[in-house]
Amino acid sequence: MLLVWNAVRLLLALALPVALSQDYCAMRNNVTGIGCQECVDINVLTGISDCAYCFDPYAGEAACAKAYHSPALEYVCYRETPDGLFPATARCAKTDCYYQQCIFNSVVLWYYIVPSVVGGIAVIVGVSLWCYCRARQRESTRKWVDNENKMEQETHMQLELKAHRRKQTRKARAAEIRRKYDLDFDA
Repeated sequence: MLLVWNAVRLLLALALPVALSQDYCAMRNNVTGIGCQECVDINVLTGISDCAYCFDPYAGEAACAKAYHSPALEYVCYRETPDGLFPATARCAKTDCYYQQCIFNSVVLWYYIVPSVVGGIAVIVGVSLWCYCRARQRESTRKWVDNENKMEQETHMQLELKAHRRKQTRKARAAEIRRKYDLDFDA
């Protein structure tokens, strides 16, 4: 068992520099009968395959090749041109191009699915923020109303107390005037 393990380690040690020096997608393309899944499968060397697969490539183009990365994501099945007049040429039709998955072609993926997912996430985030802000506003309004009611009650109690004191003061003065002039009608 140890002998087999050492043989595998030696094989990996010898094959790894060679594999790293070659283009992974070109290595995949040299395999006969390669399909989309084999082209876009996870790369054991880098973890993620950067290959784009064309189901019906144009004449002289490879079915599995390195994806062309440009600001426009729809150009993954392009290749750079050596003359530099046009930055890239198509390897196949956009509807035949598959990148990092084999379910949806690049047109459906980049024009319908990705915008829908991003839009859905934006709507969810927007609604969540709106609900959060609305709840905070409702709480703030409730606190403000409670504070206003408390201040109104305190003011009302102060006015009642002041009115009660004035009434007591008036009664005391009236009783004093009645006593002074002997106008006590209650007796």
